[in-house]
Amino acid sequence: MHGGGFYHNAKYLTGPRGEALTPNLHWFYWEAYSTWLSGAAMLAIVYWAGASSFLIDKSVLDMSVSAAIGLSFASLVAGWLGYDALCRLFGARPAALWTAVVLFLLASDFALFHIFGARAAYIHVGAMIGTIMVANVLFVIIPGQKRVVAQLRAGKAPDPRPGALGKIRSVHNTYLTLPVLFIMISNHYPMTYAGPYGWLVLAFIALAGVLVRRFYILTHTKRYVPALPIAASLVLVAVAIVFASSLPAVPARPRRTSRSFASRRSSRDAARYAMQRSRRNPATHRHPWASCSTRRNVSLRPPDASASKPSRATRCRWATSPA
Repeated sequence: MHGGGFYHNAKYLTGPRGEALTPNLHWFYWEAYSTWLSGAAMLAIVYWAGASSFLIDKSVLDMSVSAAIGLSFASLVAGWLGYDALCRLFGARPAALWTAVVLFLLASDFALFHIFGARAAYIHVGAMIGTIMVANVLFVIIPGQKRVVAQLRAGKAPDPRPGALGKIRSVHNTYLTLPVLFIMISNHYPMTYAGPYGWLVLAFIALAGVLVRRFYILTHTKRYVPALPIAASLVLVAVAIVFASSLPAVPARPRRTSRSFASRRSSRDAARYAMQRSRRNPATHRHPWASCSTRRNVSLRPPDASASKPSRATRCRWATSPA
């Protein structure tokens, strides 16, 4: 109930039956398109424009800037083509399709970690999954919905196949949401990709995200399975414990000298006092080289006037030599 009225939302796989279809339909796709466009712009600005700094890691694979950018773009295209081929091949077998998609993403994760630097590899796994998600909307979900709408307005019985195909892709997008969200902020957590098994850490974090997402999906049908978030928490704890030892050691900061603050301050005060004393002494103030020494029991021996002007080092030796 809202605004004094009652509302009832209903979902139709093939559109409403027995009633006219409103001409003012709201299509949910610009949210996906704008997210992908902004992400692609950031990828180009940070990782393509700064490929030598952020994309290429010569300890992983030494390649030119143009080759790195080409591989980056190719990974996005290959990710979508490979995923779409798997969906067309195993579309009628959901369990086989899920297994194939998981193995495909895991292989892509491993390959990207052996092509780019660790930070760039994380971002490219997320960019590839994000491209898959938005391509599902652009090439499968929205075209199928438009065909159903056209059939309804023509008075024909809508074909249920576009809706079924769109639902498969939509379910995949739902479960891939949390892994992509983590990858978007992964730059703030370098401990997850700094070790040699960063690709495996990402796989387990994605698994935890899928478990959490499954829990929330089941709550929509009034089913509450607390074992799912508990399992996700255990996965994250296990990853932190097992892979913590593989992180590179941070060098210890060198310790400062053991002199106390009071002793350092007294040394500075003594030097300042000696300098002030030398400036107040008329006997030393009239000689330009007298500031070389502020110690007691020294004599100032001016150079021979007939000689050429000595260097500062020579003047300092004269000023500090015993009488």
